[in-house]
Amino acid sequence: MIMVPLFFALTLAAAAAGLSRAPRWAAPAGVAQVLALLALAGTVLTHPGHQWLLWPLAGWGILRLTFTALGGFLLVVTALVFLAVHLFAPGYLARYGDRYDLRPLRATLALLLGSIALILLAGDVVTFLVAWELMSVLSYIAVVFDHEAPENPRAAYAMLGAGELGFLMVVAAWLPLVLAAHSIAFSTIAAAAPARLPTGVRWAVFGLSLVGFGVKAGLFPTMSWLPRAHPAAPAHASAVLSGAILNLGLYGIILTNVQLLPAPSPAAGAIVLGLGAATAFLGILYAATETHIKRLLAHSSIENMGLITIGIGAAMTFDRMGLPVLGLLAWIAALYQLLNHSVYKTLLFLGAGAIDQASGELNMDHLGGLGRRLRWTSAFLLAGTMAIAAIPPFNGFASEWLLLQSLLRSVAMANPALEVAFALAGATVALAAGLAATAFIRFYGMTFLGRHRSDHAARAREVTVSQRAAMGFLAALALMLGIVPTYVASGLARVAGSLAQSRDVQAFIPTFFRPATLPPALASAFYPLGAALGQRVLPAPGVVFMHPSTRLHAGVVFAMSPTYLTVAIAVALALAFALAQLLGRGRVRRGHSWMGGARTVDAGLTYTATGMARPIWVIFRAVLSPGQTVDREEVVAEHFRVSVRREDGARYVVDRLIVDPAIRGARTLAHLFARMHRGSVNAYVGYAFIALLAALLLVRIT
Repeated sequence: MIMVPLFFALTLAAAAAGLSRAPRWAAPAGVAQVLALLALAGTVLTHPGHQWLLWPLAGWGILRLTFTALGGFLLVVTALVFLAVHLFAPGYLARYGDRYDLRPLRATLALLLGSIALILLAGDVVTFLVAWELMSVLSYIAVVFDHEAPENPRAAYAMLGAGELGFLMVVAAWLPLVLAAHSIAFSTIAAAAPARLPTGVRWAVFGLSLVGFGVKAGLFPTMSWLPRAHPAAPAHASAVLSGAILNLGLYGIILTNVQLLPAPSPAAGAIVLGLGAATAFLGILYAATETHIKRLLAHSSIENMGLITIGIGAAMTFDRMGLPVLGLLAWIAALYQLLNHSVYKTLLFLGAGAIDQASGELNMDHLGGLGRRLRWTSAFLLAGTMAIAAIPPFNGFASEWLLLQSLLRSVAMANPALEVAFALAGATVALAAGLAATAFIRFYGMTFLGRHRSDHAARAREVTVSQRAAMGFLAALALMLGIVPTYVASGLARVAGSLAQSRDVQAFIPTFFRPATLPPALASAFYPLGAALGQRVLPAPGVVFMHPSTRLHAGVVFAMSPTYLTVAIAVALALAFALAQLLGRGRVRRGHSWMGGARTVDAGLTYTATGMARPIWVIFRAVLSPGQTVDREEVVAEHFRVSVRREDGARYVVDRLIVDPAIRGARTLAHLFARMHRGSVNAYVGYAFIALLAALLLVRIT
């Protein structure tokens, strides 16, 4: 168990290296810190339940660190994100060297990793909340680093303010748990609080924790800070924010409503499901119409947090309805989506930093043609684009497919209301997948393909070797996680088993090449299709997801193998290439593209990201910009329209419907109280007398 003090010692050493005047030591120290975190995560996963006692807190118990399977899994995810960030940061931060002192930011990055690890290891309320506040402050410092732009401090303050509001709600949610258990230890709270709290208090804890932690996760209706913070933050800080810190909000929701105080009824799971669906829909809708790359990625992070929350809500509902195997499937889908999002979103944010560094531009309308200038970056971001668009063989396909299949299994609940909720959530997942494919095909095509639409794009230069290594590592990881998803899911089953009521992963990942492990109906259906392939090569588990129907025992509800699909895609591409070479030899002529009879076409007349997003904007105008668009026309001789400029003045939908009314209400209340400040001593004595009477009356009634 020496890894605990070793990791935190290396955290302090990495922070000291970051503050030193020898910057060459900062990245190696950071990598050493990450490797220590991976070793610590391995220790946590192999010793679940172990506690590391710190010091007593008079009257409330002992502060402690606790090893849990979920915490160990998130430590691994966090380490992968920070490993890529440490490889990318030195080359990227050089662009800030002439304007800022980089030492505080390097130290902040090391301490931020330490605070995240402390949150995931915390075994009591006090340690968790202290580490949470430390993480929030360090995140603010990382986001506000480039403070010369006036909008960046405002965005960082919005993030910090939203986080503090969520923190207060979490404190309010956990206070009844601590009072009921008479302890701050999570283990004592989990054992005592559920039996001692009435139903009404349990619902209050559920609601407060869902919203409080949902702020950090970027869930509806508290996600408006996220698209502000990402454009303000340096690219590697955005990668940490999206790939590691957002996960902590989901961790808090699971910790509170699954491990400490299980949901009071299946309706709680349905509420989480609906919240995730609303978040996913709004996030991807804005991503599909955004032209600034980092804002696009920020909205996509909101969408992915929504998808993961849908999986969590489905798992909570299945568990409460007494369907443990389906609950395990939903938990695996949620954790798999979380892992995948951290990998490909870190890749995409680092890629956005590479684009910004190479061209000085992040507006897709002003880019284009970068694939010829940034060959390695474009190849790695093509992998990230395919992964986030759920295109096989990359990792996003497997997790979103599992999530959709877990929602379709709602027919097993035999509850019409819940079945409708699951059907709507499934439709939202399908719609989000389609819009995500549209959004990221647009992102890649408008950024890397076609012609340069600005001098910035034409002068772009490839980034450093270490930066390319960071992106290449994540691209390879996204491919690996997509090729063998059954092995990934089997590994995640150990983590999901600590949350679900079942650990029977063979119920939907059978060792298909052993006849004894398959029901006869499945064996007779799948063996003729080649399901026995690999029995002499591959270890258990198999490479096929499948699960029999609970109502029609002889049928199969779902069956899928991304591994076989990868082989089929590779064979098909090889055959297509061979045929094209064979049949096209001597018959294909190369020439200039026809451009409407013109010799050249001005880059400003080519298709833009705004134009490609316009159909989606028109369809969903009621959500995105109701009555807020102004057309400005330029005409010649009062008859010929030369151009039309559309100005969209709509505010973000959450600001429009929730934040702005809340601000107006707070200002009205403030003005009301301001009218009481008349400067009259007699008036103030009267207010005190009225307050005293009200207090006496309240005491009398109670």
